[in-house]
Amino acid sequence: MNRKEAEKLDQKIREYLINMSHDLKIQEDMASLIADKYLEIIPDTLEKNIVFLNKDSYSLKPGNIKLNMKCFVMAAIEFFASISNPKSLFSYIQLALLIIIFVGKIEIKKLNKECSVIVFALHQFSAYDFYVSEEQIKEKVDKICEEKEMDFVTNFTESLNQLYEMRVIKMENGRIALNESVWGEI
Repeated sequence: MNRKEAEKLDQKIREYLINMSHDLKIQEDMASLIADKYLEIIPDTLEKNIVFLNKDSYSLKPGNIKLNMKCFVMAAIEFFASISNPKSLFSYIQLALLIIIFVGKIEIKKLNKECSVIVFALHQFSAYDFYVSEEQIKEKVDKICEEKEMDFVTNFTESLNQLYEMRVIKMENGRIALNESVWGEI
């Protein structure tokens, strides 16, 4: 995630917070306070994100969003203890929990079986710092599918494009490498 994407995500989360504030019938100011004081969106660093391969494979990009939930809850408790309005306190905590769920949905990208097999093949090539040709990957993917008695990858190009859009892989002149560390097996 570059700086521009981080700013767009920040705007998207702020809009979500304002909408949830209206739904929960609490002040918009609280949504802005949460976004300003307790939520931080950070552009990508050089650290690799992680792909988890298993029955439900997914790519996790945890480094971009940080929510200081502990500080938020403590500040909310102090504030509402001072005004003695416990009903509102629960609405604010509910808003914070909804933020966590919303952020979680953004940062976890599920991989279908075909994408998982491609990522596993790249991992077996150790294609982290060097590129592998599409032909080599396709052959490896077919071999893995045969060994694991899985359906063969029918939408290879489409799956590559999906992985590229998710930034799991990088592509250059028909060659592919992994952008993320891989844990687990298919």
